[in-house]
Amino acid sequence: MIKAEPKGFELVAILITKYAAILLLVGIAGGYLEMQHPGFGIPGIISATAFGLFFFGHYVAGSLVGYETVFIFFIGVLFLIVELFVFPGHLMFGLVGLLLVIGSIIYTMSGWDVNVPEGGTFPVRFEDYVVALRNLGLAFTGALA
Repeated sequence: MIKAEPKGFELVAILITKYAAILLLVGIAGGYLEMQHPGFGIPGIISATAFGLFFFGHYVAGSLVGYETVFIFFIGVLFLIVELFVFPGHLMFGLVGLLLVIGSIIYTMSGWDVNVPEGGTFPVRFEDYVVALRNLGLAFTGALA
């Protein structure tokens, strides 16, 4: 009998997924500070690093199958930038961007069961989203503070 134990990047990925709320807090707060003081400075680099670690850790841990959530996240960020700098005051780009960013973060952290039941559709259960919603709530609360 061989016992498999995580090593190397697997340990790092497990650590990152445990502290995902802190990475999200740092990413959101850094992004907010960067938008308040335009120019690509220290808060922008810290925010990009925190979100990069967040997605990298979940990818290595097996939560992400591919890069589609990262792509959706970047499209959301681009929509937010368009809202702030190109069409300020037009609510549509900002709302769509915010929904894309929040949706990609929740989808990244959600624990779906990949087995399709006999009915052929995926069941949507609240239990799959509890950890993701808790982490995101903690991150937004901490960033606001």
